[in-house]
Amino acid sequence: MWRFVQRRMWHGGRVLGQTAQGPAVKSSCLAGTPLKLDIRKDGRDPVAMRDEEYPEWLWHVLEPATGGDASARADPLAARRKELRRKHRNEIKQSNYLSQL
Repeated sequence: MWRFVQRRMWHGGRVLGQTAQGPAVKSSCLAGTPLKLDIRKDGRDPVAMRDEEYPEWLWHVLEPATGGDASARADPLAARRKELRRKHRNEIKQSNYLSQL
């Protein structure tokens, strides 16, 4: 984790691949490259397309969701329960990990 923090701090606090105007996302493989993603024996490998051929929403899938704050204002009790559930889950995971040592 420390390596990630150093790398991120080195780039001025911005996530890699983003500019001040917005994310500069490009496909990592050239158009026409076989992607080797077939899961069937008789299937064919899908082939990468040009960046313009993919839908716009695809480039924003990995961005963090921004709807959490609005839902917390709408129902603070549900937000508190969710926070407690997350906290208890982490405590259980830590307890289980320590018991294995």
